[in-house]
Amino acid sequence: MIGTIKKSAIAILLAGCLQTVSAGQEAYCAGMPGIGCAVEAGAAAGPKKELKTVRFSVSMHCENCVRKITENISFEKGVKDLEISLEDKEVTVTYDPAKTDPDRLAEAIRSLGYTVERQKSDDTVEKE
Repeated sequence: MIGTIKKSAIAILLAGCLQTVSAGQEAYCAGMPGIGCAVEAGAAAGPKKELKTVRFSVSMHCENCVRKITENISFEKGVKDLEISLEDKEVTVTYDPAKTDPDRLAEAIRSLGYTVERQKSDDTVEKE
């Protein structure tokens, strides 16, 4: 047993076992024979983030449009996933609502020179 960890968010690396440990938790490594891990994988990661998905109709017409949107929107703050369908002229964005919102995302696409219309309702997904 390594002992009690007093510092917040310390990364422990022993025999190939990497754990992030919160203050006051005991940690011992599953990578060492005969020793279990006192910190569950999910316990150190904190609560799951709630992500949302929004879908837009976008006036794109070619692969260069898809590339332009991909290269710019995927780096917008809060964007976690981006799916683009040239055939359907749709852009689907999964995002962290604490960092951005559909209006900001639509404006980011508009700023690239496209017309944007929001589709249907948003979906909420849990990040694992």
